[in-house]
Amino acid sequence: MNIYRKVIVIGLDGLEPRIVERLLDRGELPNLARLRRRGGYAPLATTLPAQTPVAWATFATGTNPGGHGVFDFLRRDPETNLPDAGLFRFEQKNAFVPPRAVNMRRGTPLWQLLSAAGISSTVLRCPCTFPPDEIRGRMLSGLGVPDLRGSFGSATFFTSAATVAGEGEYVVPLDRRDGPIQTRLPGPRSPRGGENVTLDLTLVPNPAEGSLAVSVAGQPTVTLWPGRWSGWVRVKFKTGMFQTQAGAVRFLLTRLGPELELYASPIQLRIGDLLHFGGDRGR
Repeated sequence: MNIYRKVIVIGLDGLEPRIVERLLDRGELPNLARLRRRGGYAPLATTLPAQTPVAWATFATGTNPGGHGVFDFLRRDPETNLPDAGLFRFEQKNAFVPPRAVNMRRGTPLWQLLSAAGISSTVLRCPCTFPPDEIRGRMLSGLGVPDLRGSFGSATFFTSAATVAGEGEYVVPLDRRDGPIQTRLPGPRSPRGGENVTLDLTLVPNPAEGSLAVSVAGQPTVTLWPGRWSGWVRVKFKTGMFQTQAGAVRFLLTRLGPELELYASPIQLRIGDLLHFGGDRGR
């Protein structure tokens, strides 16, 4: 009888088993074929509905959607009947503290059962794991992590065009003129409600070089050329008298003229907000 001291589970989201079977039979997936020979292999049914967050919540807890409470990417807010994120919600004790994210997945996931038995585990980018669970081991949150604004990923589109049709991103109109352009980068919601907290953003077009200089809240200037993403720029929003929320953003210049068009990526959380280390990490 073989006793295995370590077990590795590799999850491939959206994998169509019938296509994979044909590729395995033709010898086109040698690494997966070797795993099939050496490990456990069997077809599994999916959940109803067959959606990513539902299936992964069932994988983690061993319960159906009625048990873990994840039915879709979205859920209905019973107070307003408006759609809201289905994987997490924000709770706020009072107007003086920032909202705190709470995982909507109920039930006891496998890694917490292992922790209770004194067994360490490492969970990397499994969906429905934000905020990360406190476990004996390590966890890096996967799909379902919100951006700093609390959405699944809302970009910002700056444009000097008179009319533009937005498709989910924040649209910020620009007053195109010679010289620096002063605007603002929308950030997280204010803990006291109302509009988003913002940062000063200075744009300086350089038509002669075909570039755009971008400065966020007085930080060192980032130079952009059309079609090229910038590196990550760290940002920090003041949300209260002694409170800040930090993140990172990238910029993409799509047009310099005759109209100026600039994208800012969703503002990502700090990596420390997605990680948990606890217990015995040596095994």
